[in-house]
Amino acid sequence: MSNGINVKDILGVVEKKQSLFFRAVGPDKREAAKRLAETEKFFEEWHGVINQTNTRALPEDLVDLYDDVAAGLCRILSYEKDIVTKGGRR
Repeated sequence: MSNGINVKDILGVVEKKQSLFFRAVGPDKREAAKRLAETEKFFEEWHGVINQTNTRALPEDLVDLYDDVAAGLCRILSYEKDIVTKGGRR
């Protein structure tokens, strides 16, 4: 059911026109590849160094924080890989 109220007009929302000639510039694939390589290197080194320490008696909340960081780095790596392979489109 429509009551005839156009919220976009009331709020002054203006739709952005797409250019027929120029395309939107996305993330730089070459720079994403550099970030990907450095992040992979960092992650592997960090993971190796941490796991060389005695981690058996870590409090559970600290283990959760390490897991959160690892998951965040994995998400970053995945996103950078998407930029390199698909131009950042998800």
